[in-house]
Amino acid sequence: MTLTILPSDNFCSVNGAGLHDDLTSCSVPANIWALQWDGTSGHIEFTDKNNEEISTLPSWATACADTTASRLAAIQHALDNPTDEDLALQHRGTRNVLLQSSDWVVTKALEAGGSVPSVWVTYRTALRNITNHSSWPNLKSGDWPSEPS
Repeated sequence: MTLTILPSDNFCSVNGAGLHDDLTSCSVPANIWALQWDGTSGHIEFTDKNNEEISTLPSWATACADTTASRLAAIQHALDNPTDEDLALQHRGTRNVLLQSSDWVVTKALEAGGSVPSVWVTYRTALRNITNHSSWPNLKSGDWPSEPS
């Protein structure tokens, strides 16, 4: 395990993945500036004395590593297992981007004094109504309307 702890920034990184989080529960001594660990050895940087080489992790560093690893695992679990609410929010954002990216068709037609082509009206209506889809919010890529060519 590699480990970096920067208490003044409330930052801990375990194996290259890090978080800015409250480290007070880890009981990091007040005079610690940083800790670097490469898996077998490392060093501690102090605010009030010279750096110290270490061959084992102090208990407070292990506590920081365990806390950070646990929180990172919880974040990864949430990303891998989104709730219906998370999916709905994500899909509404996608829908809004797709609507915005087709605004040019509406603007171009109206500026020319014409009407919006019916395939684009159908497409944009389907985007607006995506929340009524039978699979909502568990949409697959084939559930989305296809942009007209």
